[in-house]
Formats: sequence, structure tokens, C-alpha cells
Amino acid sequence: MEPLINILIEFLVMSNWTTEKSLQAYNIGKWGEGYFNVSATGHLVVDAANNKPAIDLHRVAELARQSESITTPAGTLSRHLTQPGR
Repeated sequence: MEPLINILIEFLVMSNWTTEKSLQAYNIGKWGEGYFNVSATGHLVVDAANNKPAIDLHRVAELARQSESITTPAGTLSRHLTQPGR
């Protein structure tokens, strides 16, 4: 029964979690001279403060996961190269 109690306690603690708590717990304000923040949805974002929308890193990861390949300055990564067992 103890594992169930631990799960319930963790759920209760996390259900009271806020964006402000994330900012404080992870000291995000000190990351990269203020370029990182937590959005209202709780996602880590990069904000270059150049009057453009912040970049949601969770969304970037989702798009990368859905792509067949990713082009970077170092070259192109194909999905078949990054999948386990290949």
C-alpha cells in the first residue's frame, strides 16, 4: 500500500505546482542572461527579447520528433540514423 500513498502524495504536490514554482525551483531567471523562461503553459521557452515570439522548446522537440530529417549547421540528421536498433 505504501507505493500507492507515495503516488497520491506526489500527485497532490504536483497538482499545486505553478509556473512561478518552476521559475524558482530551477532558478531559470539565471539561465543564459535571461534568455530562458517558463511559459504560461509550463513549457521552457527561449526569448531573444527582439520583439519576436518566444520559442517553445517543447514544441521544437515535438516537431523534431515528427520530422523525417533535421538540418543543422553541422549537417543533416535522418530519422533512420537516430532510431534505436538501426
